[in-house]
Amino acid sequence: GKIRSKKSKRNSELMLLMERKQYGKAKELLTQMGGHKTKWYVLSDIAINEGDIEAFKQNKEKITDTFFLKMLDVDQAVNDGKKEEAVA
Repeated sequence: GKIRSKKSKRNSELMLLMERKQYGKAKELLTQMGGHKTKWYVLSDIAINEGDIEAFKQNKEKITDTFFLKMLDVDQAVNDGKKEEAVA
């Protein structure tokens, strides 16, 4: 509640919703964001957790940032039970 920046406040709330696995609420919050790369990363991550392969592919295609693409690889490996590979 003490965060002044609207963008920082929205991102913090989004991270909290993701941590709590409240994907529906996170998607609602994402509708308020423009076509920012964070939006596509989070939507891709939600798709991984929900097992929606088509949504994952569609959102991942919109990401050009190599860091976010690598993080999605890590997230997918963790989701697939390959934690050692994700850590490596």
